[in-house]
Amino acid sequence: MRDFGGCFWWIIGTIGWFLLWGFCISIGDEFKISPFTVLFLLVIATVIVAVLGIYIYTSSHNKIYNKHCKRVKEIQQKYGLAYNKFVGENKIKTDYSTGKVSELSELKKISCRDDSVWEQEEKSLREEKEKRTREREIERQKCKEKADRIKKEYPDGYKQWEETEPKKWLYRVVTDPAICDAENDIKSLDQQIKNDNWQKDQAVFAKHCRELRDELLNTYGCYPYYIQFDGNYKTIELKIWQLFPYSFCLEEDLDYTHFPTEKKNGQLVKDHKALLPVEQADAIGAYINRLNKEEKTNVYFCPIRDGWDSIFYNDLSTNIIASLDDSVDFLDMSDPFSDSMTAEQSDIEKWISSIERRVVIIDLATDYHRLITSCKEVLDKTKEKRPLISFISVQKGFSREEMVRLIDADKKKRKEEAKRVIDEANAKKSLVNSVSSWDILVGGLHYAYLFYYYPTTCDFEATEEEWSNRWLVWDFKNTPGKTSPEDHQTVLDKVIPMIKEKLLATFQAKDLKYLTIVCIPASSQAKTQARYLDFSNRICSELGMINAYPHISVISEKEEKHLGGSGLDTSKLYFDEEFFRGKYVLLFDDIITKGNSMITFMSKMESLGATVIGGLCLGKTKHERPTQGGTSSSSAQIFPPQPTTLSDNDFELPF
Repeated sequence: MRDFGGCFWWIIGTIGWFLLWGFCISIGDEFKISPFTVLFLLVIATVIVAVLGIYIYTSSHNKIYNKHCKRVKEIQQKYGLAYNKFVGENKIKTDYSTGKVSELSELKKISCRDDSVWEQEEKSLREEKEKRTREREIERQKCKEKADRIKKEYPDGYKQWEETEPKKWLYRVVTDPAICDAENDIKSLDQQIKNDNWQKDQAVFAKHCRELRDELLNTYGCYPYYIQFDGNYKTIELKIWQLFPYSFCLEEDLDYTHFPTEKKNGQLVKDHKALLPVEQADAIGAYINRLNKEEKTNVYFCPIRDGWDSIFYNDLSTNIIASLDDSVDFLDMSDPFSDSMTAEQSDIEKWISSIERRVVIIDLATDYHRLITSCKEVLDKTKEKRPLISFISVQKGFSREEMVRLIDADKKKRKEEAKRVIDEANAKKSLVNSVSSWDILVGGLHYAYLFYYYPTTCDFEATEEEWSNRWLVWDFKNTPGKTSPEDHQTVLDKVIPMIKEKLLATFQAKDLKYLTIVCIPASSQAKTQARYLDFSNRICSELGMINAYPHISVISEKEEKHLGGSGLDTSKLYFDEEFFRGKYVLLFDDIITKGNSMITFMSKMESLGATVIGGLCLGKTKHERPTQGGTSSSSAQIFPPQPTTLSDNDFELPF
């Protein structure tokens, strides 16, 4: 069928061509022109007519198009909301970049609507838009107020949330709606931070109460507890020291050998006999007043325990209250003349409102369970304040587990102390025996030195090693104007390892902690400090020895011996006598000649109650060398290169 259609149109075309060609021939014959010319003219005429037709059509179409475009533009400008709605509802295609409508048919749809329709719809849409704007503004304001409230109520939580949570977002801009949406998270973070801070603050306060007990209640016992309390969003643990003047235990089958008071008081408690609680009122009042002077402190008197004599407790609370400063607010739940044994609700609320942080809980007799209960009662009433608790019991009741723990701890402590005493005695004995191979001075003091020191007055040429030892001694002395502090520090880096090696070769390392090193002072405090301060600190720090340097000082300067002065005079020195009592001492000096200074110092140490096991020095003065080949070497003194800060005259002045 398709082939037939093609043939048909081919036949029609062929017939048409012959007809056209026949027409061209007939016209040509009539006007005596070529039929090709006629055909050409027909083509030209057809093209001209077509062009004119296209031009007329296009002009008319553009005029209509521009008319509708102008109309649509006016509608868009005048009725923007209605226009956008109409375009959207009718799914009219617009240019993506310019937003203009390009199809004439769609332009006609828009422009053909009456202005009254557009106006009415625009008015309705504007009213609706204004309403939504007002609602959004109200909502935005509410959101802002809520966000401000969250920031104010949960500052710690908001700060942490702001620092961490927005980092997870693509755009890290914290907005009010985001804050409002995260209120529960921020509140939870804030409560956690406050609870963590509460725990830390309570630990610091407990430590302070413990220290204050040493000052004001030094006859009181103390026992630590960790109170677990169900705070907001988290169970927290608060450390509380329980302070008490008396303690007891009701268990009868324990070993009270070293705790006779607890056993005796336990029997008094069983017999309901008072342990004179009223006598403690002034001391407890002074303790509370000190806390209150530092920071506002409230007091809570616990209800009377069943079976206890309420008169004694009432007298105690009355006397404590009388000793308190007027600025201390208290809540007395122990009034024996009240039927309910409790304060009025209004008094409780007033007391809670007056709390800033610190609360002292006072009880007559407290065991573990009562302490936990009392603390939780107060915490339940005041948890929003996050109070810092101090607990005072006139009578501390040890449970069986607590008493067993105390007895075991005491046995362990006594055993360790006995072992320590034996170890110390053995160590001190070992210290004395370890120096038995050292040389002995005339006074019976064992001593040792690291090398011979040949002074510059010797009449022989010093070797390189001997010169090195001389400079080592001079730089160690660190005499102002003779050597520099830098040279002194350099020589310490050489000397300290040498001394450590000598001491570790002589003594057992574990025994050195019982040895006190005493540096024999120079002629003045300034020279003593320059010479021995860094040295004594470093050698004691590295070997664990006891440093006596801070406990001896020069109170009156003397002339140095080589300049005509007398020998060591201990009357010109200050000694911390209590410090040296019972110490095992190793004397130290830079140079030993005859040993008079060490013997004098040994006598002084022994008069203070110390035991001097020996002396140690860097060098021992020697003026002669052993002879070689039956002759002694004697020649002019030759000086090696010296620091430019020293002159030849400086060399001849002993340090």
